[in-house]
Amino acid sequence: MNRLAQFRQDGRRWLYGLLVINTLAAIGASVLTGGPTLAIALLASAFGVGGFICLWSDKNRATFRAIFAILAQAQVAVIVGAFAGHTWQVDAHMHFFATMGILILLVDHRAILAGAAAVAAHHLILNFALPEMVYPGGTDLGRTIMHAVILVLATLALAYASQALAAINWEAQKSAEANEKMIDQLQTSVGHVVQAGVQGDFKNRITTTFDDPRLQGIADGTNDLVGSVDQGISTTCLVMSNLAKGDLSAHVEGDFAGAFGDLQDNVNTTIGTLRDVVSEIHRVSTEISTETTGISQGAEGLSDQAGQQAASVEETSAAMQELTSSVKLNVDAAQEMSQVATDTSQKAQSSRTTAEDATGAMRKMSDSSDRIREIVNMIDEIAFQTNLLALNASVEAARAGDAGQGFGVVAQEVRALAMRSADSARDIRELIEESSANVTEGVTLVDLLGTTLQSIITSVSEVADMAKQIATTSTDQSHSITEMSSAVMGIDHTTQRTAGTAEEYFQKSQRLKNQVQRLGAAMGHFNGQSKTSAPHHPEQVQTAA
Repeated sequence: MNRLAQFRQDGRRWLYGLLVINTLAAIGASVLTGGPTLAIALLASAFGVGGFICLWSDKNRATFRAIFAILAQAQVAVIVGAFAGHTWQVDAHMHFFATMGILILLVDHRAILAGAAAVAAHHLILNFALPEMVYPGGTDLGRTIMHAVILVLATLALAYASQALAAINWEAQKSAEANEKMIDQLQTSVGHVVQAGVQGDFKNRITTTFDDPRLQGIADGTNDLVGSVDQGISTTCLVMSNLAKGDLSAHVEGDFAGAFGDLQDNVNTTIGTLRDVVSEIHRVSTEISTETTGISQGAEGLSDQAGQQAASVEETSAAMQELTSSVKLNVDAAQEMSQVATDTSQKAQSSRTTAEDATGAMRKMSDSSDRIREIVNMIDEIAFQTNLLALNASVEAARAGDAGQGFGVVAQEVRALAMRSADSARDIRELIEESSANVTEGVTLVDLLGTTLQSIITSVSEVADMAKQIATTSTDQSHSITEMSSAVMGIDHTTQRTAGTAEEYFQKSQRLKNQVQRLGAAMGHFNGQSKTSAPHHPEQVQTAA
């Protein structure tokens, strides 16, 4: 909807109100003058409904607008007729001109002309046909001519104004269409430039020339903006291209403001910082390379030493295991020796008791020998007395002669028996003396055996105690050696891990050395590094024209 149509659409509210007011005014005038109110009301309402229909059916058609103007003036004629004979009838004519002014809302000179024609027809026809419906005093040609002149002037002015408004609207519409077309062209051109910019191409510009200074200003501003972006990005890209090639000597040169000024400062600062960082990395990488060479050599030596130590510890561990086995055998032997010594001590103690019993038996034998010696002495004395008696009997038998011959023989036999008894007693005495000497020697030997057994028991007890102590000490040594063996095995495992770790460190130091060499080679890609010995003068990168 254009502005003229919108203006007419907005003016309808006033026109609807005009129809309603005219209807009410006609009814009020009829009531005031006592005229035919119902007829007046029906006639005014009929004209009002017709006007409503015309406004409702108006779709930019001049015919409906002209009919509406005629119906609106017809309602005014009804009002003037309703005041017939009243002093206000002449004053009511001003409403014709008021309605003419309101019809300007239709912005159609044809509607104004139609309304003016309706007023003219009303005055000319009714002035002669029904003059009382126009003027309170009847026909008044002079007043009609004066009203006609005024009506013509008002109509011409309103028609001119309506035509001017329509022309202004038409021109405004054409201008708006032209502006819209230029805006579309500008939008298309700006869209093309922006789309290219979105894709990274800032070489495009708006080449269309616009008659509207404002649109031309937007186009020029867009070109300046894209040119500024192109200049800033081109200069930055040139510097970054040199930076990608390893050239740290260039920096952005030019007069930039705002975000591009910040970008210029940030890029130059970044390149300067990067130059210092690369120089420092190069220096540190050289130092690290030297240090890693030493670390690699040290790690290699440590790996060899750890391997040798691991082999030595492994041999020590094997020897400790053998020693542990030997000590366990010694412990078993010591425990067995302790048991044997204890058994020997017990047997020696039992032998001592047996020796003591034998000594007692020997002593009893010695006492028995003494008694036997006494008995033998007694027998020897008896044999001696018997021998004396037999000798005396032989003497007496010899003295008796033949009577005593038999007694002599008996006496001789008794004497022989006594002599044999004396010989036997002497032999027994010798045997008893020898046996007594042997018993005495046996007692002495048994006593010596008891003393020896006691010494043996004491020695065996000491040996048993020593064997127990040896067994205990050997057991403690076995535990200690077992712990030592476990510790040596732990040391062996730790040494093996240390050897593995040393080898791993050696491999890592080799990799670190290689990486440092790669880092040095990567740093060698950059040139223009800052050096303390020679101050650096960076190359100036000029901004793109």
